[in-house]
This record gives sequence, structure tokens and C-alpha cells, in this order.
Amino acid sequence: MIMASGTTDLYERLRGPKRLSMSPGGHAWPFLPPAGGWATQRTRLRRFWLTSARTLSAAPPGNSPADERGLRDTYPTGVELTGSNTEFAVPPDPNGSLTWTSAPFHGEFTILGSEQLRFYAACQNPDTDFEFVLQDVYPNGDVRFLQRGILRASLRSIARSRSAPDHLVHAYRRAAYLIPGRIYESRLSLPPLGAVLRRGQRLQLALLAPSPIAQPSWGLVPVDVPGQNTVHASARYPCAIIVPMMADARAKRAPPPCGSMPLQPCRKPAHHR
Repeated sequence: MIMASGTTDLYERLRGPKRLSMSPGGHAWPFLPPAGGWATQRTRLRRFWLTSARTLSAAPPGNSPADERGLRDTYPTGVELTGSNTEFAVPPDPNGSLTWTSAPFHGEFTILGSEQLRFYAACQNPDTDFEFVLQDVYPNGDVRFLQRGILRASLRSIARSRSAPDHLVHAYRRAAYLIPGRIYESRLSLPPLGAVLRRGQRLQLALLAPSPIAQPSWGLVPVDVPGQNTVHASARYPCAIIVPMMADARAKRAPPPCGSMPLQPCRKPAHHR
């Protein structure tokens, strides 16, 4: 588990009498991959490249002036609440968020496992928070929440001894603050996800700021210094998300109506509200 891994690290470092109690809660359980990882013989890894045109592309980005400028968002104005359909109905401020969207799928796209993200960003401040959210966009524009992960820029170091090929774990040992304006590479794994996107649906990746309002599965204390963050997605800075998929899996039912799935809130397009 993301939270439990930090908890057990702290527990190991404590001295004297101690006792640790943990219990599952919400859709944050479990975060650790099963023995042997999530990958099966039927799993295929699909790579989507993030582009300056805000698409998730099957082809890596080329060199263009737009690629070199990067994409900016104003932290921490772009937040999203996932506690209910009512909360999720309020979209994040576009000035503080970025989205990348795939082309419509021609058939079913079944996700199973932990997605890995590599991105390059420069920050105006020595520290910031990145919240990445996976979403399912229906043909009519409905947006369904799938999964999310958060990374504090100063805690981006990977614990290689505890990571697996299909799941990255951060060390959380020592903060490495940023030099404002310098471009840094960061990597993270999202918690495991099982979802089926049908024909005509699109996969969307959103970059937001975490909300200090408590949610069903987490309560966060975000970095409270506002500033601009710039994501660089180009041939020089190849940002990508790797999605584990099962190519031969088929759903036996129709897509769930918007807002009918537990812990996966959904919102209508703005013109439908």
C-alpha cells in the first residue's frame, strides 16, 4: 500500500516499545502487487506518449516549437474531488490542470495492473505536488474516474530494492528539493486498476493538484506554495505512460451508466449540466 509502505518504513526506524496496527479502507486497499506481480501471460504493455498537443499518442513526439515551450499549469488551482458524483461533477480549473487524451478505441481495451508514468517538469518553487488521474471518456463526453496517484516532487527518489518491473516504490527517506526552473525527470506507479474501456471510449490522463479536503481513501496536506509548473513532452523529454492491458479479454455486459459504479464517480459534459 502507498500509505502503508511509508508507515512500515517509519515503524522499522522507531526505537523502544512499539506497536503497529493497520486495516484496509476504501479503494486504497490493496496497493501492493500480488506475488509475482500483476503481469500474466495474457498481459501486454501499451505505451502512450504525452504530446504538446495534449494527446496520448501511440507515436513518440517529434521536435517542434510547441514541444520545446512545454505545457504550463498554475498550482494548486486545479483540484478534483472524487468522494461522490456530486463532488466529481465540478471539473478542475483548466488554468491549474492539464489533460492528455487518446484517440477512441476501435475495440475493447482492458486494463489490469499498475500503470507507470515517466514525465519531465520544471517548477517555479523548490517543491510541489503532482496528482495524476486516469479517466475514461465516453463517446458522449461523460468522464468517469478510474484511478489516481500522487507524487511530491522532492520525494521523487525510487527505492529500487523494493520496486518491481511492474510497480515502482518511492523511498520517502530524504527530500531532494528542486532548483526552480530546472527540468527534472520523475517516475511513479499508479495504484493497480482493473477497468474495461469499450469501443469509442478514450483514455485520459489528467495532471491536477491534490485537494486538502479529505476524500474516502486519503487525506492530504499538499504543498501550500502557489506557482507555475511546466511539463515538457518532446523528443528530448519523452513523457509516457505504460498501461498493462489484456488484449483478449472481453466484457460480457454493456458499459455501466455514468455514475453507477461504486468509488468511480462520473460527470456529464458541461453543456449537459
